[in-house]
Amino acid sequence: MNILVTGAGGFFGKHLVSYLNRTEHTVIPVYRSLVADVKNSLAIDINPNTDWTEYLKGIDIVIHLAAKAHIMNKKERINFDYETINHFSTANLA
Repeated sequence: MNILVTGAGGFFGKHLVSYLNRTEHTVIPVYRSLVADVKNSLAIDINPNTDWTEYLKGIDIVIHLAAKAHIMNKKERINFDYETINHFSTANLA
């Protein structure tokens, strides 16, 4: 199976990708920016307007772990639109 994992650079994502790479499945990890030493990796700006059409061709399973969870700067955190980034971006992928 071909498995696309969003949020591959996050806490859960990096452990899941590591585990899946030890199976017979083909893993396509998705990061915010390209990781040169990771086989089959993609760099995708995940947002409500991301066109997933090409990325999902040949994919059997999508494991969506990408989300914005931590913003340390209080001023930035107050103004951050979690609904758009986490909710609408996920709905767009679904």
